[in-house]
Amino acid sequence: MALAPVPSDASPLRCVAWAEQDLAGEWTVVWSFPGPSSREAECLIAARSPDVDGPCFSRVGDDWCYSAPVAYAAPRERGRAAGAVHLIASEFHPERWLSLAAHVAGLAEADPSPMPMQRAYLEAVTSGEVAGADGPAWRSDATADGAALMEASRLGAVCRILGRDLPVVWAALLLRRRVVFYAGSAADVCQACRAMPLLVAHRGRREWERLRPLVCGAAGSARLAAPLPGAGAPAAEVKAAREAAAASSSSAAEGAVSAAQMAAAGGLAELAELATTSWSIAGTTAAALEGMPSLWDVWVDLSARRVAVSAACEGLLRADTPAHATAMAAAVEAATAAGGAGAEAAGPAIGRALAKVSKQLVAKLSDVGEPTEAALEAAGVSGPMVQLMLGIARAEPGVRVPPA
Repeated sequence: MALAPVPSDASPLRCVAWAEQDLAGEWTVVWSFPGPSSREAECLIAARSPDVDGPCFSRVGDDWCYSAPVAYAAPRERGRAAGAVHLIASEFHPERWLSLAAHVAGLAEADPSPMPMQRAYLEAVTSGEVAGADGPAWRSDATADGAALMEASRLGAVCRILGRDLPVVWAALLLRRRVVFYAGSAADVCQACRAMPLLVAHRGRREWERLRPLVCGAAGSARLAAPLPGAGAPAAEVKAAREAAAASSSSAAEGAVSAAQMAAAGGLAELAELATTSWSIAGTTAAALEGMPSLWDVWVDLSARRVAVSAACEGLLRADTPAHATAMAAAVEAATAAGGAGAEAAGPAIGRALAKVSKQLVAKLSDVGEPTEAALEAAGVSGPMVQLMLGIARAEPGVRVPPA
């Protein structure tokens, strides 16, 4: 008996999709449930699978796409090199939905057919858990503990990579500038982006709103097995893609828009967003974006352990201020007390220490009243620290700043 779909507003979950890579390296979204809306199709296309080397997540508009790889036991006999499961949800909760994506990917590995994935998706939507042989195999409330989420983050590993540049990135986050993380692994990029809001945890969930964990910057090698709407791409791009697809006899369906063509438009939209926003925490596996400084204020190369700062922000973010020195000292002290930089507890300890330093700076602004250069200097703030404090005042929610 076919399983009936449930209303999409009954859960943050919107769609589950299964993608496969053929032996030539091309990805195809072969199945999805329920059929994706244009917004969800845009999210699936943006995920576009080529870099899914581990659990990762990406964002399109207000939707999040959580992806997990599928490893086939006999790929050549199957005619497929690899697979991936994508879950689209309106909620930002990587630990919760990546664990579900990993579970569904395991079902696909054991039985590469849609029914087990569809059943698990519906169970998650309707009851918040997925049945297993000996009780629930997945529960939505298993990752509700905020302290546990901090413990599970890779903040410590990212802080070790940043080293002496940790205060630079921390200051950029405090000032709400554009920070982009690069690595060859999509999973590494996503984990780094996920950890960064913990460095400014005194703001709560606000910083998560600007995460862009996987900006591809170029079209991937992917296509959809069935026609999809324009999915929010610019009209001219959609029209050209439809005309090209309609003219091709090898198209999956007459007039279908390939994901590679749509992804080109999606990639342009992602880059335009980075270029026009003043504040974001983004990640990419596209090394070419380093040569586009109009898209970032701080570039973090996780693979090379290198941090670059744009010319416009160099003087402020790399300034030798008391705040930079205090942040570095607090991070080192916290890591040492937790058992060393390599200890599992070092990341959460560093996060709590820097949140404390951030609160002290905000409290200083509150003591000043309406922060101006004159008021800060009268309060004993001097040198580059004045501009840093003014920048924090403009970025910090709840701080009243006089008109410029």
